[in-house]
Amino acid sequence: MLGALSVAEKSGAPRVLHCAITAYRVTMIPARFSPVVFGFFLSCLMSLLVSGVSTLRALGLVEGLFSVWMSNWLASWAIAFPAVLVVAPIARRLVALITR
Repeated sequence: MLGALSVAEKSGAPRVLHCAITAYRVTMIPARFSPVVFGFFLSCLMSLLVSGVSTLRALGLVEGLFSVWMSNWLASWAIAFPAVLVVAPIARRLVALITR
């Protein structure tokens, strides 16, 4: 029935995604955590990309580049994640000021 809520959804139980292909149950993260989850993924991907480019430029294509890159990425991500959480609301306000 469309629009009907199951007993679990009415009771406030966590949403569970049932995968048709596998037998795994994946618990979904509540929507109120969206800004933090977004910041997590954004900081992971951006710091991975920037640290990779800077490590490659600094060392060139040398043996062991990947391990040096991963070490550099971990250090840069440790700074990037809290920075994104602090800077994102400021950036949203600035965008709201200059857009209609």
